[in-house]
Amino acid sequence: MRLLSRSLAIFPRASLTLVAAALCLLAAIPAFPWGFTAHDIINGQAITALPEPLRTFYTRHRELVVRHSADPDLFREFDPDEGARHYLDIDHYGKYPFEALPLDYEQAVAQFGKEEVARYGLVPWVIGWKYDELVQAFRNRKWDRVLVTSAWLGHYVGDCHVPLHSTENYDGQQTNQRGVHQRWEVELVNRFVKAEEIHPKPAVRIKGKVHHRARRWLLESAQLVEGVLKADREALKDGQFDYQKFAASQLGTVKRRLTQAAHRLACLWYSAWREAERPGGSGLQTGRPDGVGIEAGGNEVVDPRPVRGAGHSDGRAEPRR
Repeated sequence: MRLLSRSLAIFPRASLTLVAAALCLLAAIPAFPWGFTAHDIINGQAITALPEPLRTFYTRHRELVVRHSADPDLFREFDPDEGARHYLDIDHYGKYPFEALPLDYEQAVAQFGKEEVARYGLVPWVIGWKYDELVQAFRNRKWDRVLVTSAWLGHYVGDCHVPLHSTENYDGQQTNQRGVHQRWEVELVNRFVKAEEIHPKPAVRIKGKVHHRARRWLLESAQLVEGVLKADREALKDGQFDYQKFAASQLGTVKRRLTQAAHRLACLWYSAWREAERPGGSGLQTGRPDGVGIEAGGNEVVDPRPVRGAGHSDGRAEPRR
């Protein structure tokens, strides 16, 4: 698998028109990391954790930020490099705390090579790169790009909080538990979680290297893997899977990871704005900041993505992450 060049800054450089055209080809796609519902919850509830004036600005454009939360999964259909940006199989690099894998991307590549690093995943570094892109969008007052980049950043932050995005045994294929990926991060959310149950703490400014912080989030996920697999085994009886039993063990963990992801995403949005020296002026509180790039012949940002289709299901033996 080819590694994405950092010069691409992760976000595809195609025009919004070309993006829309490509996405129109995606009539039906398999299961997603966290599923549409969980990514929507993370991005939507992150807005509630923002201070003013950002909260008013993001609330005004909430639909766009939420609708774009699944874009990275959609782009996997025609970008072969996208998949590796959603996970890091950190257990490939030894035992916790996996110190064999350097924190910094350049050092990891120098030690293992680009192809090896890409093969086992990039998500903490992608979060750092996407954050840098958001800072630049704020600085340039490109408000449409701020919103879409914020949504994409939310997707990667969400994936980093999924235990099964941190292990080579991501669908239980090594332990005869195929389907655990879907059962934990899609079915539990869809069956038992409501957005209003997720209450992230207020956002605070974070300092230091973002990808180092994201690596700690992934380590948290890695420590949860064995618990997920154990609960999954115990919920299977006589060929039938007991979701109530699975939820009794894992629903608290699912809600906690959703809540942490929403809080940390809000912190990244807020920190990017602060690092960019708080652009937008008083206009942020009306949802119409100063500068260029947010108006497109009307009052709203143009959403380049078509409405999502229905009927997404898990149709693969090894679901995507």
